[in-house]
Amino acid sequence: MNELRRIYPEVSYKDINRVYHEAINKKAMQPISYMVRRLQVLKPTNDPFKLNPQARYNGKIRVEIGTDWDAKNAEIQAKRDAQRQAYDHVHGQGAYDARLKASTADLAEKFRHLDNYLDYK
Repeated sequence: MNELRRIYPEVSYKDINRVYHEAINKKAMQPISYMVRRLQVLKPTNDPFKLNPQARYNGKIRVEIGTDWDAKNAEIQAKRDAQRQAYDHVHGQGAYDARLKASTADLAEKFRHLDNYLDYK
């Protein structure tokens, strides 16, 4: 019961005790699962186990607290630049951009064919 109390701090001890005895009296095959399901009714379903302590919820929108998005985006851009540089080192200068342009043109062609197909239907 103490474990459930830590998982569901908003739920009172009385409710946890009630659900515990309810599971025993109903002879539930899996009492822990039964209790968790019953307690989720009393607690919002967003991140019920509070696995991410930095996440807060504004209505239905998840808001990360303490995340420096500029640093995160710079890290992603640095990773992309490293991939581009490694690909260009192996395949020659500008090969990564050429491959990206070719794959974009290929996708555009596929979508054009799909649009034409849907127009004829």
